[in-house]
Amino acid sequence: MTEIFQNGMFVFLGAAGLLILLIGALLIGVGLFSLQRRSASRHWPQVPATIEVSEVRPETFSETQMYKPVVSYRYTTPAGTFTSHNLATTGRLYAKPAKAQKIADRYLVGTTVMARYNPDDPGEAMVEPEGLGGGLMFIVFGLLCMIPPAVGGYQAGLSPRAIGLILAIPALVITVLLLRSRSGTAAARAKGLLPPAGEGSDADVAALMARGEKLLAIRLYRELHGSGLKEAKEAVETLDRDARNAAP
Repeated sequence: MTEIFQNGMFVFLGAAGLLILLIGALLIGVGLFSLQRRSASRHWPQVPATIEVSEVRPETFSETQMYKPVVSYRYTTPAGTFTSHNLATTGRLYAKPAKAQKIADRYLVGTTVMARYNPDDPGEAMVEPEGLGGGLMFIVFGLLCMIPPAVGGYQAGLSPRAIGLILAIPALVITVLLLRSRSGTAAARAKGLLPPAGEGSDADVAALMARGEKLLAIRLYRELHGSGLKEAKEAVETLDRDARNAAP
């Protein structure tokens, strides 16, 4: 009985250590990705942008009612005229509508602000540059999660080099996957899978779903409507279902 208990405890601790390792790798990967994105966006070209929509929308996040400032603006680049809903490189949700409204009030309809656009994908833009603190916070929490697996590996007799590789490889893989996913939108436009930024419609979303490109369909819907991930997922599934029902 004691041996069974010890074996069970060993398996449990191993599984817990692996889970903590993966969580830490995910946090570090997200942090590195965020740092790269925020650093790059600071060097994007700037152009005047006209505010067309400024409002607050309720969104459900993890079964909690949150509020999102939604600002839509139109801007012109050498590649054409585009519309964006992004305030920054990452979306922001607020627990109280007043805080979200305070952000929206900074962008009155009809006023002109300066927007930065991605030269590799001119349809991506933002009007509020972000600091590096958010990315650094993810990295710090990720490193803290790595401490228990590192201690366990050291006690098991692993060399510091082996421990470093075990901890670093998952974080680097996650970072690369995130960067490739982000660059996928520009690549999809270059291949003609996505319409030019600012020119798409729900019909294009439905067409992507019909071709089995659900992730691209969700990205396009969010680009068109500035919605959250859950809302976009439900919307594209509804569009696909309606299109199938309407088909002869």
